[in-house]
Amino acid sequence: MTFALGYRDMRNRLAAAPGMDDKVGLWTVMEALRLMHGLPLQAAVYSVSTVQEEVGLRGATTSAYGIHRRSASP
Repeated sequence: MTFALGYRDMRNRLAAAPGMDDKVGLWTVMEALRLMHGLPLQAAVYSVSTVQEEVGLRGATTSAYGIHRRSASP
């Protein structure tokens, strides 16, 4: 069985849709990276897209471990 998934208008010019949090979150990160491109930053910038945030942040934990290992290497 498949349920119809779709966009839903809400009050005050708001909207809701399945997976909208993930899509808007990804757009926000990509836009931030686009705005930073070419800027003389004095920091390392890492961006990850993770999975399983609803069940213990497993993807984020793996990403954080990988970033920590990379930044700790000489």
